[in-house]
Amino acid sequence: AIYDSFRQAMPEATLLRTGVKNDFADICSGFSISRDEMGLYYKTVVKLIGSQVFSLPELATKLCDMLNRPLHQTLFALKVFRQLGFISYNGGKGVTLLNCSQRRLGESPIYHAVAQMQQSI
Repeated sequence: AIYDSFRQAMPEATLLRTGVKNDFADICSGFSISRDEMGLYYKTVVKLIGSQVFSLPELATKLCDMLNRPLHQTLFALKVFRQLGFISYNGGKGVTLLNCSQRRLGESPIYHAVAQMQQSI
């Protein structure tokens, strides 16, 4: 059930196609999804997008380098932001910030699934 939830929520995720042998619960329990951590990601995304245009892979790489975080955690944060309507990515135009009302992290299906997984461990 966990695998299916992730596959539906993140079909394009690199992590799902790399042959990683760890259980998803092991992977998800290994990084922080706290409000502070997600806030740090968001503030950094806003700063970066305000200075230049990035494709999604370029933005993910830059975030990993700046925040010293693993790629799977960074892709998770970007997916949450996309699900919440904070950012948009339409290929050639790069990642854009969207004007949206404040939302709770738990409204993102992938965030909710990982939060529940972390609570059960």
